[in-house]
Amino acid sequence: MDKEHCDMFVLFCLLLYIYWNTQVCEEVDSKHLAMRRSRKEAEPDIIAEEDKILREKALRRKYKTIAEYRAKYHVSVSCAQDIIDGILNDDKKAQSQ
Repeated sequence: MDKEHCDMFVLFCLLLYIYWNTQVCEEVDSKHLAMRRSRKEAEPDIIAEEDKILREKALRRKYKTIAEYRAKYHVSVSCAQDIIDGILNDDKKAQSQ
């Protein structure tokens, strides 16, 4: 193989890895969100308490809370951010009513 073909092969492998990794992350995020929904139905008191703690942390330091949530549950940044934003938005809706 000449250098050009080797470079293209390496690029192809890298793109294939990025695609595979993205698919795996999306699958993990979906499973986590489904698990969270089922826990919310099965254990509303525990989830409410966890959300309360996350809400208090997020109000003080939102981005650090997102990073901690991501590290704890091994989900993507966007998934963690959606969950934290959802908790904060639910809190804002409750305060406005």
